[in-house]
Amino acid sequence: MPSRACNLRLQWETDRIARDLRQPDDIRALAGFIAAGAAILPFDPNAPVAVRIPASVRYDVPPARVHRAVYRAY
Repeated sequence: MPSRACNLRLQWETDRIARDLRQPDDIRALAGFIAAGAAILPFDPNAPVAVRIPASVRYDVPPARVHRAVYRAY
């Protein structure tokens, strides 16, 4: 089963498509239907949540470079 966050993201993304006036009417209607369905999809309440934990700081080692140099524009 998907996590609650997965269902919420599906609902949010399809709701944005359903409200986008640049999309054709049939796509908007289908996206609205999927958004409504995503709101009632079952989810796993015990699914692990990805949490980023910062690494511990070692005071005897100088910090590594966090960013790399950019040599060209993207």
